[in-house]
Amino acid sequence: MPKIYSLLLWIILCYCNSMMANPPSPREINHNLFVPDVIQPEDQTVCNGNGTSTVFFSSTVPGTTFNWTNTTPSIGLAASGTGNINAFTASNFTNTVVVATITVTPTDGVTNGTAKTFTITVNPTPEVTPIPSLVVCSGTTTNPISYTGPTPGTQFNWENSNTTIGLPANGIGTIPSFTATNTASQPNNKTAHGQFWA
Repeated sequence: MPKIYSLLLWIILCYCNSMMANPPSPREINHNLFVPDVIQPEDQTVCNGNGTSTVFFSSTVPGTTFNWTNTTPSIGLAASGTGNINAFTASNFTNTVVVATITVTPTDGVTNGTAKTFTITVNPTPEVTPIPSLVVCSGTTTNPISYTGPTPGTQFNWENSNTTIGLPANGIGTIPSFTATNTASQPNNKTAHGQFWA
């Protein structure tokens, strides 16, 4: 048993001598105990021309700073930066949805923590293909009128300024077929008009 005790004592003495000769610095100890991190930011979705919300980065480790990159600068945000992302006016001049992926990396100046990503989605401004005016006689049944546009998934809301023609005041999507009505006292030279917005 004395030999075993001697071996253990020798191992302990060697370890202690090594630590005294090469003690870890406070920075090394801090890095081992407190690896910088970043709390997951939330995704955002906005329309072209609208403002985003400021992105505030946070960490459970005091003193952490944040570096970020952006895959799609065309939305109005720089390709990279440091710190929080200020609110900005989002841009999308295409006919499709644009998604920018933001990658944020936490750091204490020496050690980088695990990066996290979030997205900023910018929807395009919807457009409607012009439809020519329609002239019909009173008592005539119209054909349905469908709206189209270059942006997929666009919903069209329409309004009618004159419900006496036989069409409701508003609706969504295709204007249904209806029987046109003109209640003017002189039908030969009086015309009822409907105006529509989408």
